[in-house]
Formats: sequence, C-alpha cells, structure tokens
Amino acid sequence: MEIFSKDKLKKMLKGAKKIAIIGAGNILRGDDAVGVLTAYRLKRLAPRRALVLIGEVYPESYLDVVAKDDEITHVIYIDAVDAGEELGKAMFVDIDEIPQGLFDTHKLPMRFFWSYLEKLGKKLIIIGIQVKNIKIGSSISRELFDKAMRIADEIYKVLEEL
Repeated sequence: MEIFSKDKLKKMLKGAKKIAIIGAGNILRGDDAVGVLTAYRLKRLAPRRALVLIGEVYPESYLDVVAKDDEITHVIYIDAVDAGEELGKAMFVDIDEIPQGLFDTHKLPMRFFWSYLEKLGKKLIIIGIQVKNIKIGSSISRELFDKAMRIADEIYKVLEEL
C-alpha cells in the first residue's frame, strides 16, 4: 500500500474522461462509514466529470451503472481499511496486495467487484482509509470524520485540475 497523495492521484487519473467515485461502508458501524461520508462530501462538492455514487454496504449495486456508461474510464473506490496504520491515514491499495478478509464487510466479495470493473476496461483506483472502531451501533470518531472531509477536499481539487 502506498500513502495517498494528490500528485499520485493526478498521475493515476491521467487521460480520464469521466470518473465514477464509489463510497462504501456501513454507517451503523462507526468508523466503517468513512468511505460513505467521503463520497457524500464529494457529491456535495459536485466535481466536474465525476459521477459520485453512495455504495454503502452494497457498492456492487452500481456495477450496471458504471458498466453501461462508456464515458467512465476510471473508478475511484473509497472504503474503510484496517492496515494497522494511524487513524485516518489514506492509502492507495493495490488489488493484488490485499490480504484475504481486508474488505470483508460487504455482501459481495470485493475482489470480484474490482476484477469485474477492470475486465470492463475501467482503471480502478482503490483508496483505503484507516479505521479504528467498527462496532455496530457506534458513531464515526470526530477525528476520522474531519480527516475524511479533508481527503474528500483533496480528491475534489485533483478532479478540478484535470
């Protein structure tokens, strides 16, 4: 995993026509909501050339939307991750380096979801954000919420520069 940076994201999005952004997570499990809340922030900012989708625990429900839109060349998938890092650290996650079980809070195995997007010819960018507490019924920590908003703002700035 590589630490998230605006410069790296800009390089990864080179040549993008339209970008789908999918925020995943469970809003009932504390910090696991980080991907969803990041996507909500991006949806509110309304970046040009981006389709922001709130995937929650069923991000696969948007496969058809992304597959049918030939303009979409890149997909940014944002989700909670527990990689033993500092709370709120954002990382680019390589699909081939993901340990089994790292993204197992969803209904469809994420490896299938991501592989399908790549088979469609979409360039996939996975951004994992380090979480701490994912207990059912808990709320996202204030610190993580603030970091998620800053990450969303950074993604927005990159998208507006394309």
